[in-house]
Amino acid sequence: MPGVNFQAFAEEVGLSEVANMDRDELAGYFMPAAIAGLADGDIAALHPTFSDERENRLYGKISFGEGEVAKKILAAAINNGLKPGPVQDFQNFAAEYFSAPNGPFATAKESSSVRIYHEAITIDDNPLVLPKLPELILEYGACLVSRSFVYDQVTFLMRGDRPFVYSPLARTRFTNRAIMHTYDNQVGSGSTQSFTENQLYIGREDGVKASTEEIIEMQTKHTGRCDIADVIVCAGAQHSTSEDIKAGIENASKILKAGGILIVRSVAKPSSNEIGTDQITDWAYESGFPENGVQFSSTYQSLGHLILTGIDRRLMKSVVLTR
Repeated sequence: MPGVNFQAFAEEVGLSEVANMDRDELAGYFMPAAIAGLADGDIAALHPTFSDERENRLYGKISFGEGEVAKKILAAAINNGLKPGPVQDFQNFAAEYFSAPNGPFATAKESSSVRIYHEAITIDDNPLVLPKLPELILEYGACLVSRSFVYDQVTFLMRGDRPFVYSPLARTRFTNRAIMHTYDNQVGSGSTQSFTENQLYIGREDGVKASTEEIIEMQTKHTGRCDIADVIVCAGAQHSTSEDIKAGIENASKILKAGGILIVRSVAKPSSNEIGTDQITDWAYESGFPENGVQFSSTYQSLGHLILTGIDRRLMKSVVLTR
């Protein structure tokens, strides 16, 4: 595994029994399970048939997401993935493995429910007209489907317009790196470096709370104001925590420009361990957003979600608030 001391990594995340696994198992079972963990449920449906207790324990009986590999690697990525070392090295490699054009995940291209176009934003295909071209898009709880925003940026570029700056606020290095690889795969080799050098892509790996607090502090220090974003998308709350999302929502009114919009999309009827749309919008109202948002409803269906929860369709609720 180039650039990764696999034995040190296995020990670091508490999977010492797999430290000396053979190459076929590493490629066929471990890497998909690891990526399912790092993706935090996005590709839970990817799962082969296993025949023994060890495989079920390590890789999950129904989905990779319930196995020890996925759980331990996600925990390690969140707890210490920002520190140089085996966990960070592995996340870099896993992002390359996931993004390989001819790899096993090449068909994993589920689109975001929110898309950015020249004249409008669409939310579950419902158009919302924009008064002007957006310059900066922040996304709370970015995940693998966030690669859609890279495609949207490229559409701006192909029309001869300057693309909006896209800044995903993720909580693992893997997500950021997987999104970055999309540039080289979609635009051409070297595109990632070009987009990052020109600050058209500003990836963050430290979560929503830390990212927004630093944006406020640094922008205020250097320019005297921190209202820099045209759009904040909060459609990936399941990839963060209540504390993280709440802090980001409280900071959103400071970061958005006058007339900027906050898009909230989550479940309409959350279970006890989920963050629903109404909770998120309540945090927004408490932080000063006016209670006059545009609302959309839709249903959500995902094979991965069905396998993990047993629920076929869920009602989603979107609310768009204007600063």
